[in-house]
Amino acid sequence: MSSEDLHAFRRRVQIDSKLHEELKRARAEATTAVGASAGFTFTADEVLASVEEASTELSDQQMEAVAGGLLEMPFALDDDPLQ
Repeated sequence: MSSEDLHAFRRRVQIDSKLHEELKRARAEATTAVGASAGFTFTADEVLASVEEASTELSDQQMEAVAGGLLEMPFALDDDPLQ
């Protein structure tokens, strides 16, 4: 895949909600597979729910970091689908 194709795909994912959801699901399923290979058991739906919960509930410390522009989410699937 050329660099131009990758950039075009990223733009498409941003505007195509169906493609965005497909990519989120694929990433959640990949996370489930990696977790399973490390001895953990959870579903893709649980991954998606966890990410949703993490993106809506921030601690006071995280809120302070966001206000300062320093928020680091170690496990975010929804921010940039290809990062």
